[in-house]
Amino acid sequence: MERFDFLKKLSEKVKEDLVISPLGYTSREWFGIKDRKENFYFLGSMGMPISFALGVAMSTEKNVIAIEGDGSCLMNLGGLSTIGSLLPPNLKILIIDNESYGSTGGQPSATSKNTNLEKVAESCGIFDTKEILNDSNLENEINELFLPGTKFRVLKLSSSNSDIPRIDLSANEIKQRFERQVN
Repeated sequence: MERFDFLKKLSEKVKEDLVISPLGYTSREWFGIKDRKENFYFLGSMGMPISFALGVAMSTEKNVIAIEGDGSCLMNLGGLSTIGSLLPPNLKILIIDNESYGSTGGQPSATSKNTNLEKVAESCGIFDTKEILNDSNLENEINELFLPGTKFRVLKLSSSNSDIPRIDLSANEIKQRFERQVN
């Protein structure tokens, strides 16, 4: 399955939830599919969406969905330890694992060799984890995300990037419209 197709399926279920997406193509695709004030797009900080989502989850009762790439997640594994110690019931983490740094040139990430992010999350104390390898039961998997409890899902998806325009909002515009939605 392509990342774009997964994001389209996810967008059908997202209502008032706050969605935080990483820099690069994932944010661009999410912007193109479902731009709204409840989205926070990272434009230039690799490795920070999960930690940012944790802070947001601790300040609201709304579900907070962090969409993250494998390479970016690997840059901030310490964030998973903090999440495992706090376990906010409204935090949902989706790792799109294409085994590469897809937005920076396609270099292989450690998940292409010896690193299993689901096991890393479990060892950090996040116990509701799954690795999703195919899309045969994807609708049920997406529905589970919206149940109470900290969730961590690793989706093994292809490494293609859609031909989609850049986000036409400034970082300040993204911040201002998002912060009004957190309460």
